[in-house]
Amino acid sequence: MFEPALAEGLAERRKRAGHLLSKMRFLSAQLLAMLEEGLWLRHASHANAMADRLFAGLSAVPGLRLVQPVDANELFVAMPQAMIDALLAAGFAFHDWINPPGEAGPVVRLVTSFATTIDEVDALVDAAGRFLAGGSARR
Repeated sequence: MFEPALAEGLAERRKRAGHLLSKMRFLSAQLLAMLEEGLWLRHASHANAMADRLFAGLSAVPGLRLVQPVDANELFVAMPQAMIDALLAAGFAFHDWINPPGEAGPVVRLVTSFATTIDEVDALVDAAGRFLAGGSARR
């Protein structure tokens, strides 16, 4: 540590987080499980497929626009602030994002994972559509 005052308690925090050579077997076991028999690729393929499904669904919702191409499992979508507020209030989780150059309205970052289900993707798309139709975004 360059700042000695910040080093106080670092050894305990490192130990508590499992960052000891003797604990690396736990991390190694997880990595081996991901690498064996292509599990990592199945997880990544599923996350990307859910992102593609989300893209297809949200592309049909007027007023929404992708601000970056979908290359993996993240979507960057410009949407009205009122819709953002309604979707968050309905229990959907996503993050505000930095607007790219030339983008005036709010942008959100939507991320899919190996655990994202078709029902979850469809629920978000349906809620966005219901909001624009003047209904509730509630699930």
